[in-house]
Amino acid sequence: MLAINKKELSFFEKQNPLSNEINNADVFMRGIDASYYYEGYTLYKIQELED
Repeated sequence: MLAINKKELSFFEKQNPLSNEINNADVFMRGIDASYYYEGYTLYKIQELED
């Protein structure tokens, strides 16, 4: 398991963001999909689900 300490965390907080589109819903949903994919859940994608 990867552990990160406070010094490393503060370094990353000072760096530029990975995306300037933080309020973009599509970017947010793709992040959720990536998280679920990492955990092994690949049956559905957010964009494929209906309201």
